[in-house]
Amino acid sequence: LCSCFGRFRRFPYTDDRMMKGEFERQAMNFGIQSMVASAMDRSIAYVQDYRDNVIKDRSFFNILLQIHDAILLEVPYANVNRVVKEVLPFNMCDRVSIYPTRLDGIPTGAGPYNLGVDVAVFKNWGEPLTEEFCMSAGLDLEYASAH
Repeated sequence: LCSCFGRFRRFPYTDDRMMKGEFERQAMNFGIQSMVASAMDRSIAYVQDYRDNVIKDRSFFNILLQIHDAILLEVPYANVNRVVKEVLPFNMCDRVSIYPTRLDGIPTGAGPYNLGVDVAVFKNWGEPLTEEFCMSAGLDLEYASAH
């Protein structure tokens, strides 16, 4: 199998019924999992490149962790709006185009398609922001969970 980003998954020949079932399950998941993994790989590279070569300030935000189809950033409050409204949509959506392919990697002629981005802003991991905190930190009220 070949993904839309050119990533291959090969399966060895087997007569084992259990292994065939496992390979079938993996093959069914390969297309979407591979596409998301490759899109995330490119997105993170673009986000870092944008920080380093467009913003030209490595302290503007830190990339901490990738979690499946998400990235965790550490962003100073003063930079949150720009990261949320400019950096992430441009680099994770606009710059990563997806062109569907057949299972052999040949383009179908459809596309390009782009993934969306959903952003959540927290003070600490999983701790929703209040309107009061947003006002005191100079953040848009749209980031408050109570808004």
